[in-house]
Amino acid sequence: MVRSIESTAAGLKSVKAIYVNNPFFNFCGFSISAVGNGTAVLELKINAEKHINHSYNVHGGVIAALIDSSLGVVAAGVGKRVVTSALSISLLKSLPADSIVQVHSKIVSDDGQYMAISSEVFAEKKLVANGTATMVIVGEYKDK
Repeated sequence: MVRSIESTAAGLKSVKAIYVNNPFFNFCGFSISAVGNGTAVLELKINAEKHINHSYNVHGGVIAALIDSSLGVVAAGVGKRVVTSALSISLLKSLPADSIVQVHSKIVSDDGQYMAISSEVFAEKKLVANGTATMVIVGEYKDK
């Protein structure tokens, strides 16, 4: 089931400003829908010219990249700069080329040095992938 999060306008604006010039984020076509309370939602409208594999399904690496990008967004939402230390994903269903996917990610724990973050990916409100990650906190965003 798709979880809804309460996004704050200021938090969303602040995090979008961080990611507006991120080359990889923009190349992939990711967009930030919501940020708040240690959670974030990102969306991706699948582009058949760059996101599908030889079987005309969404490439698993696209889903992995979407999850990984959401981890940084969640952390930025609480003012932290992070790098991915470990990432585990499960691809539960294949997705056709015309899919629109959302990743919902949330901070599970934060000890000041590491963050654990969980993610769920949905297409048409159905769970299609999930993941867990350990992030190393490398700094803070000064405007948070």
